[in-house]
Amino acid sequence: MNGSLAVNAWQTPVLSRPVERVLCILVVAAAIKMPLGIPLYLNGVLLAVGLFAFVVIQALPKLFLWVIALLALGAVAAVQGDILSDSGPRLAQVVLMVGASALVARLDPAMFARYLAILPFLMILVGTVESLLPEPLYERPISPGVFAPRHGGLAGEPNYTAMLYGVIGLILAQHPPRVLGVLPFFLAIPALSRGLLAALAAWLGAHALGRSLARLAPLLVALLCLQPLIMLWFDAAIDGALRDELNRLSSQRYLIWVAHAEAGASTPLGVGYFQGQVVATQFADLPAHHAARQAHSIFLQVWGEFGWLGYLLFVGFLLHVTRIVARLAPAQLPLLIFILAGYAFINGLSDWAFWVGIGYVLAQARRAPPWAAAG
Repeated sequence: MNGSLAVNAWQTPVLSRPVERVLCILVVAAAIKMPLGIPLYLNGVLLAVGLFAFVVIQALPKLFLWVIALLALGAVAAVQGDILSDSGPRLAQVVLMVGASALVARLDPAMFARYLAILPFLMILVGTVESLLPEPLYERPISPGVFAPRHGGLAGEPNYTAMLYGVIGLILAQHPPRVLGVLPFFLAIPALSRGLLAALAAWLGAHALGRSLARLAPLLVALLCLQPLIMLWFDAAIDGALRDELNRLSSQRYLIWVAHAEAGASTPLGVGYFQGQVVATQFADLPAHHAARQAHSIFLQVWGEFGWLGYLLFVGFLLHVTRIVARLAPAQLPLLIFILAGYAFINGLSDWAFWVGIGYVLAQARRAPPWAAAG
């Protein structure tokens, strides 16, 4: 067993079925963060699952070492920038998320889906109550002075909820009753997320490629990973009028994207993890408010906060995952493309749907013999 999924022997120690059930329940519960504005923060449970993976199982597949190396560079940048007190705990959080993702890759996908099927009913409950609130929790401007209400859902934020529901829906659609997978997408509509629409378009495109997808998937993922370089090239090629119009249409997201692209290109280690306010103030001339702290893209987040050197490790991880899935579980490639395309519009380095989604596709790959051949 010398494959990337086989490191440290996936089968030892073997998880008993009762333990596996408890872990499935905990991972599913961790999808609930702040429904109806109530700070439940059950997403913290996923950190406990990650700690369990490191302390009890003591096994991490080789492919996750790309991310561990990335986070190590982030720690070096934090020490150099004297921001360890701010970035350090958040880096530790991502380490535990990585552990949780590795553990999800050990779970039985069918068992996990059975417990995941509970969430659509909670989605209905939260969505119904949110529709009855006298004032919407979130709004999106659709024209000057006109705002459309948006649902925050289980995650407590529209864009993250949309991706959460999308990933859950695509997982449930693979297990009977498959029709249950449609429900999360229907419930995601009130989130009014452009990122979800882009992810769905990418998912449909991946399906349209048919059998060619397994061969083309690494190229497609590599193209997504070029987002920072594309932003730098595109911004240098356009004039000020078009730039202003793009900022208006994207609610200044374009400006923030370009700022993170410039930040990552300026230093090999970036500005430091979760230091988006530095990007906002130094590269975009924006106030350091919450929206500006977000890169609105996991690719630009890693590029800007970990620099181009750290980004190479992140790209290596994504391509490694793609290679394994393409060889062993090509039917999961549309889900992987959906995840990466959707997170091209939101931060995701500490998000449930990103790490659990990747863990799930790897779990499917692990169950497809001969899985050690993916090394």
